[in-house]
Amino acid sequence: MNNENLIPQNQRTQRERKEISRKGAKEANKNKQIKKTHRKL
Repeated sequence: MNNENLIPQNQRTQRERKEISRKGAKEANKNKQIKKTHRKL
């Protein structure tokens, strides 16, 4: 990853921050379900 492409959260617009956190929440929930399924096996 190129450091020039990284933008701190405090320099992003509110819409961008919301979008990033939504994507993160989706991935976290997906991983949580995968772990739960593996525990049952």
